[in-house]
Amino acid sequence: MRILAFFLLPVLGLILGIILASNLSFSITEDISVFIAVGLIITLDLLVEGTSQYLSGKFSLRSMMLTYFFNLLFAYFLLTIGHLMRIDLYIALFIVFGIKLFSNLAYISQKFFSKLQF
Repeated sequence: MRILAFFLLPVLGLILGIILASNLSFSITEDISVFIAVGLIITLDLLVEGTSQYLSGKFSLRSMMLTYFFNLLFAYFLLTIGHLMRIDLYIALFIVFGIKLFSNLAYISQKFFSKLQF
């Protein structure tokens, strides 16, 4: 039952989000789009990092959530400072979180393909 809720709740949230987004009309300005894009890459990094930590047996929900909120607040702080100084710091954030994302994806694929026999 717990495993079903673990997989079913995110799927239901995704379906609800898609329904709400398709029925609401809103526009995203150019200034806010950078903040949303950085938030999305940080969230993707969290999902992939959580999966790799789960596969290695080191997963802790508390530490993952604290890391997520700290990364998000720090990234938004840097984006705000960069926006005020007219410096594109979002490029550096995309590079850092992109490297983390792909290194965790490499670990997951290594674990996955090591269990397959060719």
